[in-house]
Amino acid sequence: MKVSIDEFTKRKIQEQANFFAKSLVAIVRAVKKHYGEEGVDIIKEAWMEELYRKPWKKIGKKVKRNDVQTLARLVEEACIGTHEWERIIDEPNRVGFKFTKCYWAEVFKELGATDIGKWLCDSDPVYCKAFNPKIKFRRTKTLMSGDDCCDHVFYV
Repeated sequence: MKVSIDEFTKRKIQEQANFFAKSLVAIVRAVKKHYGEEGVDIIKEAWMEELYRKPWKKIGKKVKRNDVQTLARLVEEACIGTHEWERIIDEPNRVGFKFTKCYWAEVFKELGATDIGKWLCDSDPVYCKAFNPKIKFRRTKTLMSGDDCCDHVFYV
């Protein structure tokens, strides 16, 4: 799906993404240096809880319908300015996306930190389950890992 936003807005979104990515990498690298992998695991879990589990659980309770179609629409809204995609499956209880561009993957690759960038990919099943535990998530490829696309399927 190509959402038309002006270049200024897109640039601002990407500047914020850069700042976020650089900040996260700096924090994780510092924690790893002083506390090792155990410290990194603690930060990752807290990050998932605060940025994905809690907010998406609230959203799931707040929306009129917390079904697959609503989740897909919210995912699309969240990806404006950082992703390019198309819906390749659009059924009432199953939605599939093919993401062909991910600004996050580009930034984290540039920073030499795809191990940390992968946290964003790891968040997909987390927010999905928090939004509605009946909705499942499947993905076999990610741009962050060097694949040609990310293939997301949300289904009941």
